[in-house]
Amino acid sequence: MPLRRSLRPPTPSGVIIAILLAAAAVARLRGVGRFEVADRSMTPALEPGDYLITIAPGRRGPRRGDIAVFRSNGLYLIKRVIGLPGEQVKIEGGVIIIDGTPFDDPWWAGATRPDGEWRVPDGAWFVLGDNRPRSDLDSRSAGPVERRNLHSIALARYRPAGRARMFRGRAP
Repeated sequence: MPLRRSLRPPTPSGVIIAILLAAAAVARLRGVGRFEVADRSMTPALEPGDYLITIAPGRRGPRRGDIAVFRSNGLYLIKRVIGLPGEQVKIEGGVIIIDGTPFDDPWWAGATRPDGEWRVPDGAWFVLGDNRPRSDLDSRSAGPVERRNLHSIALARYRPAGRARMFRGRAP
């Protein structure tokens, strides 16, 4: 039995589905991800129920102020990058000091506790939650985040729609 090929043009919904599938495949290859914020460790910048689009960190890794997604103990966590590779981060009397210079922290107005000192190795970053008293498992307790555990950098919040915004290059 011979087969006939149909040369009907695709339906508009079929074209849209094909474009979305192609975009999703390209996005996965380029390290784009989606995450829902589940806790209050990054408030007020990020609230529980916010949905984020993230991108792979690139060769140089995240910059100070970027919001990083990383894995720790089997969980995805999200925190703010404060210290960069090779820097000395110290918390003394509630003040963050980077390489001997007090850091003007635009994300947290209160004191940062507990006091401590950390050397950030090459290929690692020192991260803190913006809501310091509610931030567990940041670099104060778990140490700097190594590149192999770094998943992505927050690019944008897309839900809820009233809070949608881009992050990269303009840390919230």
